[in-house]
Amino acid sequence: MNQDFELNYVSLSNEEWHNLGVEFLQLPTRDFVEVPSLDNLQKGVHMMMRIIDQASRQQQPVIMINNNDTTLQIPKPSIYVHCKAGRTRSATLVACYLIMAYNLSPESAVNFIRDKRPHIYLSSKHIEMIQLFQRSLNLFRLKINQTYRMDESITAETNVKKIHQPILLIMTIIMFIIFLTILFICINQIDRKHESNYRRFIEQSNRFYKMNESIVSKNCHEYPPILRKQQMNQLHTNNYFFQ
Repeated sequence: MNQDFELNYVSLSNEEWHNLGVEFLQLPTRDFVEVPSLDNLQKGVHMMMRIIDQASRQQQPVIMINNNDTTLQIPKPSIYVHCKAGRTRSATLVACYLIMAYNLSPESAVNFIRDKRPHIYLSSKHIEMIQLFQRSLNLFRLKINQTYRMDESITAETNVKKIHQPILLIMTIIMFIIFLTILFICINQIDRKHESNYRRFIEQSNRFYKMNESIVSKNCHEYPPILRKQQMNQLHTNNYFFQ
């Protein structure tokens, strides 16, 4: 939380920390007249969370003995948060870390730090900045939850579509089969109707032919043989066309 000129006499420079194998993040804030900005607080907290998360994944559990109770614990890395006197700027950043890591309220976080380090001094402006950090964190978490719920909703809709697609396909096939069956029945009915009409026509034609033939046979003695032969030929011709 120091400015450049403060690093010359209260801490090491960025290059010196790097040479020691220590990751260093400078969040310059003027002492007494400024409070740490929200952007700097967010950068500092995210760096602390990242370092702790990486260390917890890499380090192996160790045996801890406390009052004859043996437990396995993963040691946490040491993070040095400093300004000049360690009373205001650094205390503000640590309070924001406690809010994010342990979901504490601003008051609880400040009281926890004061219990461990009684001489911290946080003015009303510092408290307001800590509260602003909590509100921004809550807003960020709300957006994350909304995005997660939206993703869940999209996933649920996708699963429903995957279930409905085979059902719709089966229903479509069934409807198509029903349609073909109805069409086949209608075509059969039409064919039967035409066949019935054709048979009726043939029967009527045959009755007409027999009637004419009987009339000719009855009256054949009244015609000369030549006329009789012509009449019979004409009847056979008409009967051929009727069939």
